[in-house]
Amino acid sequence: MHSKLGQENVDPTNQKTLTRSERFSMEHVKRSPLLWVLCVIMLLLIFLLGFFFLFSMPATVESTRRDADIIVPNFDEREYRRIVLPNLMQTILVSDPKSTTASAAVSVGVGSNQNPRDINGLAHLLEHMLFLGSSKYPDGRELQKNAELGGGYSNAYTSPEETNYYFISGEKEFEKSIDIFSWFFKDPTLNSESIEKEVQNVDSEHRKNLNNDSWKAMKLIKGISDVNYTYHDFFTGNVDTLWNIPLENNVNMSKTLRTFYEEYYSSNLMKLVIIGNQTLDELEKLATNKFIGVINKFKRPPKCAFPFRDTKFPLEIRFDPVKNTHSLTIAFMLGINVLKHHESNPLKYISDLITYQGPDSLFWNLKNLNLILDLDAGFVTYKCWSLFEIEFTLTDKGVETHEYVIQSFFLWLEYVRQNYESQDIWEIMSKVSEYDFYYMSQKPSTSDSSALASNMHKYPFKYVYATDSILLEQDNEAFKMVLDSVTVDNMLLLFSSPEMSNKNSSVYTDFSQKEEFYGTEYSLLPIDHFKMDSYGYPELDEGKLVLANNSEFIDPKKFKISAKNNFFPKQMEMVCYGTWNPLRFIMDVTHDCGEEAMKADGESITPTLLAKDNKGELWHKLDRSFKIPVANIRIRIETDKGNDNLKQSTTLYFFESLLGEWILENLYDALQMSYSFTFTATANGLEMNIEGYNDKILELTETLLKSFKNLEITEFKFEAIKVKFLNDLENLKTDQPFKLAFMFSKILYREHGHSFNQIFEAAKNLTLEDVENLHSELFNQAYIKTLVHGNILGKQASIFKQSIDSILQAGTLDNPAKAVTRLHFLDGPYVYAYHSFNPDEQDSAVFNTYQVSFIENRVPASIRDLICLNMISSLISNFAYNYLRTERQLGYIASSGAFSIGRSGFLYVTIQGNKESPQEMDNHIEEMLREFRSQEIRNMTQEEFEVVRDSVRQQITQPDQSLSDRTARIWKDITIIDQDFKIREKSLEQLDSLTLEELEDIYVRKIAPDDPKDVQKLSVQFYSSAQYPTLPTEFPNAFTKYKGINELNEEFVKSQF
Repeated sequence: MHSKLGQENVDPTNQKTLTRSERFSMEHVKRSPLLWVLCVIMLLLIFLLGFFFLFSMPATVESTRRDADIIVPNFDEREYRRIVLPNLMQTILVSDPKSTTASAAVSVGVGSNQNPRDINGLAHLLEHMLFLGSSKYPDGRELQKNAELGGGYSNAYTSPEETNYYFISGEKEFEKSIDIFSWFFKDPTLNSESIEKEVQNVDSEHRKNLNNDSWKAMKLIKGISDVNYTYHDFFTGNVDTLWNIPLENNVNMSKTLRTFYEEYYSSNLMKLVIIGNQTLDELEKLATNKFIGVINKFKRPPKCAFPFRDTKFPLEIRFDPVKNTHSLTIAFMLGINVLKHHESNPLKYISDLITYQGPDSLFWNLKNLNLILDLDAGFVTYKCWSLFEIEFTLTDKGVETHEYVIQSFFLWLEYVRQNYESQDIWEIMSKVSEYDFYYMSQKPSTSDSSALASNMHKYPFKYVYATDSILLEQDNEAFKMVLDSVTVDNMLLLFSSPEMSNKNSSVYTDFSQKEEFYGTEYSLLPIDHFKMDSYGYPELDEGKLVLANNSEFIDPKKFKISAKNNFFPKQMEMVCYGTWNPLRFIMDVTHDCGEEAMKADGESITPTLLAKDNKGELWHKLDRSFKIPVANIRIRIETDKGNDNLKQSTTLYFFESLLGEWILENLYDALQMSYSFTFTATANGLEMNIEGYNDKILELTETLLKSFKNLEITEFKFEAIKVKFLNDLENLKTDQPFKLAFMFSKILYREHGHSFNQIFEAAKNLTLEDVENLHSELFNQAYIKTLVHGNILGKQASIFKQSIDSILQAGTLDNPAKAVTRLHFLDGPYVYAYHSFNPDEQDSAVFNTYQVSFIENRVPASIRDLICLNMISSLISNFAYNYLRTERQLGYIASSGAFSIGRSGFLYVTIQGNKESPQEMDNHIEEMLREFRSQEIRNMTQEEFEVVRDSVRQQITQPDQSLSDRTARIWKDITIIDQDFKIREKSLEQLDSLTLEELEDIYVRKIAPDDPKDVQKLSVQFYSSAQYPTLPTEFPNAFTKYKGINELNEEFVKSQF
């Protein structure tokens, strides 16, 4: 590691000066052949004795105390231990007795930076190949199949400095899964016959990113790095770099992969994490037994080099984006090692200061001038350098005045330089980060293994969990080190806008270059000294930065980062009971009820109906089982404004954006303290989800409801939000084809689903008057459902219900169940075909859904059918993946699973690729389903059936991972499942009585019937207009004769998507 700009990482062990006696000894050995032979024999004996000693010694235990040795959230009750296996594989063990799942991860400390210069993507290809079998488990499906039996999965990723492999499985399947996994690193087959197929999968994975602006931007940044470093290269690989070119050069890819594996995959470069419900001693024994066979080749960790050392900054890159978004990124390449400052976390601290969004901040000023929609910052840290980015999402006005945005940024940066040492500012930022980490961070889970393994390469054991989340130490020298590199002469501007193709725009750009691998049209522009000075030292008019029209300005003297936050909770204990104090008009709450009381809260999820009248109902569930001072509030405003009316439905969607903007402008302190607010348009109204510290949440929610009830919107604010609303809708079109097909499937199933074009046209025609009219009518007839869940007493919640009624003063809704999401009940197979919106999209996609269970007239679908759906989904997932992707290479995206709309359940199978048309993909899916019927379902033994039954039982009984998860489950039971809070128990009863014959019967009737016309199926097919300029009018599927979608919903089809 190093800390000087541009200095390459030097391993001091390489720099050794021989003494005179050492030189004499070496010369003597050279002159004496007999002595040379004796030395070789002695060294061989020493090596053999050392090898025997190494693999017979126990693992070295370096830490066993959880709270003293590793920083974790307050509610993490797991035990941690760090050990070093005899083969020097560093390992973290995590014991979680409450978990019904387990996981493991191995991060290998080599990545795309080690790719051969003439074979881009080799490390990524090797990552794929390790999943295709080993000498002990030659069937490449073994890990995925075994993991999915317990509701798990397996995956991996390759980055410049590591390759990370991980899986999650059920507890019963874990020991076999980890054995399969360990053989990835002992003796993978790297079968030469599979290489070409897997290259096709890598190529398909690359193609799905071709229309992703983030991937395009990343490659453009890599493109300006030093060509002498592998960081400059194309790291994911495609069919040319991994097959066609090596073939032309007579490269043996099988041998090349094996050489790369032998060179870099050494146990001393690997970090292992195992999370399970066994004790730490049992996990240690498991880790030792399974991974001691991974060979230690005593490899040195690859050296780190700063790849931008010779890049001449500042620079500007302009490129043509896919999305209808104006983006301005100011990036800095920091040739310094920030990882060693893990306690002060300088990049996080500086990032938090730059993106502060309170009054008088950079964000606040630019937003009020209608120049930006959003401001974000991010950083990627490597061993010896970092990439630091600040991204502005611009308005149309901001595009035209983007240089003003840059000037404003550097003025704000100067304010940060002058104030980063402020004790008050440091303390509030540190306190916010600590509260967020210790109380509000994601509940620890088995999925942590991958991130922990990755962080082991960067941080000491104590910090591997906290990493970039927390500010522990004020290190002003480290902060200054970062700020010294965040300068105008070290700047890269990355600017993209659709306006660059408009010759009448001030930012019109004649793109002079085209990036080779993503096809991005771009221009690389130097920034001269005059412009540098205008950015870094802009001219001020009486101390103000004035826009070109001389009427709008930013006053840097008023810049401010507040050292106060009104939403810091004062009470952090678990509540016990409370009594009303009539003199103070507050609830006196007693705390600390004991472990047993808190534990009991989690044993039943059934809430209490505290109040119900013609205005609404209030549900409450005291829940201290997660031991966090947090509560969640759900409010559903059910009205007579249903989604069958297009204008009303679109306006309700608009309210989502409107309320989000109001929160940002008026409740930033709450956002800073990690309170979260979600607004969702429902079938007949709006739903609000507020989560945060219980100390302030009731007061905060009342403030929100008052503001929403009395909402006033200016024309200026309406137009600004409308532009963002339309852009978000427009950008949905650029999503991947299989995601669009899934979205369309859900719309088509709804009786009153509105097409994309319908919603977009309605949004374009939306007026401020429309919004005001619906807002004024929203509470004329309404029924308010509320859930208060978490560390709040029932008496407190009861008072809250009175506040809601008083604030909203809603009229009575005659029929609360009037507007409900209704679905089409399919009477056969239907097809819907459409062209992808993006003319440059190369991939096509199919998304097939099969109605397995159905809710009609609010009568719940058979729980038994839903259980069968879960079992079928678990069984078919691995079979479909191998059939469609591994064997037939139809596309990188090839998967199956289950989803629901309300209580109706669907099996889905989807493919995205460019090898065959959606019609042909659909035919492959039907072939797969019938082969699964004949090979798997009809040949399943009772023993195999019991394994699947146990797997589904584990999934049903899996404990809630967080308070939010439990809130969502209770809320679903209240609003969708007719207030039935025993669904888990009923599901287990149905599961236990289910027979193999019934499972086969459901599969044959609902998914693969003898007569294909009997299947209740919807096939949504997206065609690449580049490959298929004309859509098919007939669908000659070998198995299915389709009905046209117009037979399903004529009104819907009148408006094409």
